[in-house]
Amino acid sequence: MASKKVILLTGEIGSGKTTVLANWSKNRKDVGGILTPISNTERVFYDIKERNIFNMMADGNEEKVLQVGKYLFSQENFKKASKAIQNSLQNPANNFTVIDEVGPLELKAEQGFWKILNYSISNEFSGALIVVIRKSLLNEAQLFFNSNNFLASITNSASFECEAKSIHEQLLGGGMK
Repeated sequence: MASKKVILLTGEIGSGKTTVLANWSKNRKDVGGILTPISNTERVFYDIKERNIFNMMADGNEEKVLQVGKYLFSQENFKKASKAIQNSLQNPANNFTVIDEVGPLELKAEQGFWKILNYSISNEFSGALIVVIRKSLLNEAQLFFNSNNFLASITNSASFECEAKSIHEQLLGGGMK
């Protein structure tokens, strides 16, 4: 089985990773998944295909929350975001699926997007994953993806479009799309 392709988009917190992806994906029809922009000082989920926004943080009335440090995340909305990622992976028209972002919730607590990451490992898909990862977790992410039959390339916001174009050309050249 050929290695699956993943672009690890990395940088410091607040360095513009989500903004670069939002600008790159806004007029594309071959991209799905989830972005996590800030809206009114709160981090939210943005479904790229459906173009809708929903809360990431728990609203205080939820029974099931995910906690990392002082942050309480909506477990129900993480499931909704994971479903959008799964739908993107299953859509043969998508060349790219975005997961913004994989962090301590996933790599240390095995929560959040952990299940969808494992889904991506055990299921075939024809495009490439774009995973946003903060610089401090890059080594852990590389170990995770490289040990699970992915061909991981690393880029930053400044060179992302060039890396995405290269992967897209590989997908086209391989007869995938």
